[in-house]
Amino acid sequence: MTSRSSAGRGLARLLCLVVGFAGMCSSHTLSFGDYSYKVSGSPAGFQVWTTAPSHKITVDHALPSGEKGSLFLSAARHEFEPLQVIIQGTTAGSCAVELEMGTVEKVGMHKGGFVDGLLDTLTPLAGMTTTGTTTTATLAVDGGSKQTVLWLTVYVPYTATVSGMQTGLGKLRLTPPGSSTPFEIPIDMYVYNFQLSAELNYVNHMTLGLTGTVHSDEDVAKQILFDHRMTPKGGATWPSGFNYQVAWETNSNPDKCSKFYDEPNESPPYSLHHLAPKYVKGEGWNCAGFPIHMAVQFVNNNTPRPTSFCGESVGSDPKGTPAYNAAWGKYIGELGKYVKDNGYGDKVFYYTMNEPQDAADDDTAVALCELSRSVAPDLMICVSEEPKPEIAERCAYDIWASALREYNQTYAWKRQEQGIPGERVWLYSLPQDPDPYPNPSQTDRQGMHSRIWGFLSWSLRTQGYWYYDAGTWFNNKNPTVRLELFREAWEDYEYLWLANGKKQPKPCTMTAADVPAFSVAKGLTDWTTNDDALMSLRHQLGLYLEGSIASPPSLVVPPSPPPAPVYINFQGSSPSADPLVVGGNTYVKMGWDAYDPGTGIGWEGQNIGTSIVKDGYQDTGSKDELWYSYLFDDYGRDNVFKYPLNPGTYEITVAVGRPGKTYNDKYNVVVNGVKVIDNYHSKGTGVDQTQASIVMEISSGLSVVWGGKDDGGSYAYTFIAWMTAVPSSAPAGPDNMVELECPKLNIPVVDERMKEPSCRPCFTESFCGTKAPETPLPPGQTYVPPTPAPDTAIPATPLPPGQSFSPSTVSPGTPSTQAPNIVADDGNSVSIPVWVPVLIIIIVML
Repeated sequence: MTSRSSAGRGLARLLCLVVGFAGMCSSHTLSFGDYSYKVSGSPAGFQVWTTAPSHKITVDHALPSGEKGSLFLSAARHEFEPLQVIIQGTTAGSCAVELEMGTVEKVGMHKGGFVDGLLDTLTPLAGMTTTGTTTTATLAVDGGSKQTVLWLTVYVPYTATVSGMQTGLGKLRLTPPGSSTPFEIPIDMYVYNFQLSAELNYVNHMTLGLTGTVHSDEDVAKQILFDHRMTPKGGATWPSGFNYQVAWETNSNPDKCSKFYDEPNESPPYSLHHLAPKYVKGEGWNCAGFPIHMAVQFVNNNTPRPTSFCGESVGSDPKGTPAYNAAWGKYIGELGKYVKDNGYGDKVFYYTMNEPQDAADDDTAVALCELSRSVAPDLMICVSEEPKPEIAERCAYDIWASALREYNQTYAWKRQEQGIPGERVWLYSLPQDPDPYPNPSQTDRQGMHSRIWGFLSWSLRTQGYWYYDAGTWFNNKNPTVRLELFREAWEDYEYLWLANGKKQPKPCTMTAADVPAFSVAKGLTDWTTNDDALMSLRHQLGLYLEGSIASPPSLVVPPSPPPAPVYINFQGSSPSADPLVVGGNTYVKMGWDAYDPGTGIGWEGQNIGTSIVKDGYQDTGSKDELWYSYLFDDYGRDNVFKYPLNPGTYEITVAVGRPGKTYNDKYNVVVNGVKVIDNYHSKGTGVDQTQASIVMEISSGLSVVWGGKDDGGSYAYTFIAWMTAVPSSAPAGPDNMVELECPKLNIPVVDERMKEPSCRPCFTESFCGTKAPETPLPPGQTYVPPTPAPDTAIPATPLPPGQSFSPSTVSPGTPSTQAPNIVADDGNSVSIPVWVPVLIIIIVML
């Protein structure tokens, strides 16, 4: 029997399809799997297909099973969006490519190349020319059933006047090798009715050369970096700068070592006086400028400052002599005054030291902090170190740049909640960071290692990312797939920033933006690797921001079997019983087997596959077999065990310890981002082994981190015994970091998740920026930005999905009598009678 309410919903859906009433249509709601499919109607021997951009395919990748007749992408105004089009062609040769995208700007057409077996490099297509709204080029198809990747990038202008579902907005025509008949593929695009901010609200601070890595023209290189949401370390004012070699201790300075010198009489392309307003503030450029700028940095790890400065020697102690510190303090004081007087105070910083190694280095970091605070109290200072009391509680830094595996989140959050205003943490990754830590610089990692950073940074409450060799994201002055996905990550962060009312997150405050963020990334080792699920979530987040759906979305994973129990014993060759049955349950025997993507089971870690990871067995006769065997990392490093549990509520139990022996080492176990065993000290308790349990909701598998650093910052043994995961009907505990960490700090959690943010996206924000072409210009040619068109005010009230905005010609204050036009999915305008929405409301109320 059909209920009246379900019948009403069915009739409402039918009316939606018949008349295209935008407020009721759900055609823009995507489900899992909508991003990986074959394009129907592909010519024989020329199969076209697509997948999520973060899915870095292999050259012999298997085809997906589903089919659709068009390609799809979605973006807000002032957003770049990639589209991965893949061709499996049996015949090698030239393929003519023609892209027509209507009112949306085309930016890039590249061929993908493979490194370490995965898609990575991007090379501009040969012969690319643009006439009107159509771009043509030639793509070399590899043939032999190999996959050829065509990587498209589009940009939705800040002043675009379309919104909602634009069916058939674009057309991609591909002419297979040896054919004269193009295969035409429609491109559908959903344009969200809001725009990303002109300013960058996340700091992506990169060390790289401009003209040697990005583009031969410095100004174009800066624009390319800004378009990719990257900030060049100290490079915003290159070839000038705030550093002492240019602005202080130089013979060009008429008041050498006495007054700050910004080269006022130099040519503008080489003068700090002209470059800083343009690229730090954005004056005459894009109204925003780069979000951060390093004015001066340490010399090297052992000598933070120059050995000689303005005639004074630093001496044998890096903390400096009184005379040296007076000379250095004069420079820092004048730098701070110049920065403040010219309105750069919230962007310019002094980088004092890199990775203090011991107590003496900590003392130096404190001394440099104190000197800077005494002469330039408003100048931001940075140290490359995780927040730690040895420095922070003696002198407060503004920016802590922490290696991601050294990040002490509990202490960092305590500093941000109770410390000085504006204190922030940036993270940096290292090439050796193992799975499942996100490692965006490595070519052998999947694309989610890059794409996850926006959601992960929001969940961690970190405000920046830094990398020491950002040239790795470029190849022959072309962006790589990793760089394109990194841009996607920072655009994800901008979506969350908008969902939070245009505010940065606070450690102990839960808001609407945390609903999607924590569902995607709960911690450094617990984040989704499901490309299609993330793309669907991101689309729903866009709909939430424009007002098309009422509640913030959560990640939805594909259907799976019901929860099932899992029993695992960690061991070497003993115990030998096969099967291993203890307490009526059969245990899986697991050694140091490396993670297998095919099964989803195994270990990831720095020492996996080496003799450093070991096993042991000792029958003490006091317990059952489960307690006699164990695994351990002889260097105490953290290792992650993964297992593909079916989604559901489980009681997870983990056991640690070596039978019959106690240690001063403190054992640690983290289950899906939640610390279950916290610095257990067997020698201190006198009990050699222990176990602990937690009830939690599992949505995308089990990820358990064993070992690593203890609460004193030292790597420590954790002896890994066994674990179980048993379906449970008990209520699950909190699984997000706010509700887990903040009570430890005695800080109450403020829950505003379902509260409407104080500021929704604004639709009249001015923007005077222009963008440079991604395709390198010919040698000697300089990019000249076009004259910006006058801003067109976009309606402050979100339009219904599918409705296009047309600038009004009605005089201000004059009411318009023109009926709205709703753009249906077929692109035709239809007029909606007044009775239709009334009838729908009546039906829904039945």
